[in-house]
Amino acid sequence: MGFVNNNFLTNEELHSINKVDEQELKKLATFGVFAIDDDWNNFVIKANKEGLQLFATELWKASQKMKEKNDSDYESNIIIPLVTNAEWINSNSDIKISVVEQINKVAKESKLTNKNETVKEKIVKYGCVTILILILIAMFIGMWTLVKWIF
Repeated sequence: MGFVNNNFLTNEELHSINKVDEQELKKLATFGVFAIDDDWNNFVIKANKEGLQLFATELWKASQKMKEKNDSDYESNIIIPLVTNAEWINSNSDIKISVVEQINKVAKESKLTNKNETVKEKIVKYGCVTILILILIAMFIGMWTLVKWIF
């Protein structure tokens, strides 16, 4: 499966996900997420092709459930459970991804717009810098005058 048109799959590729024979894949599949050298900041997915296809299918099903729930109630917090105790998921896996939680994109965008500086904030910032510069100039002139007066 490839990515085209800004990382979207073609219709044929999307339909092929729905046609995956999960029962046949489960016989051969293995999938797990493990910490690298007990470093809990870095992880590796250890899986074969069938395991990756099954996990991708689980994520695809979750996205479809979110789409269905979004059509009915966008404001609600949507949490979709994933399969975690299947025979194809390695029981020794360090990480078990058990749910997919939707992020409200509208709320995320509104947080970004609040970061814009208001006119008042700009005036305060530039006003303080201007006052500091004037104080430094006055101090320099005062020191210069003092030095000229002494010598």
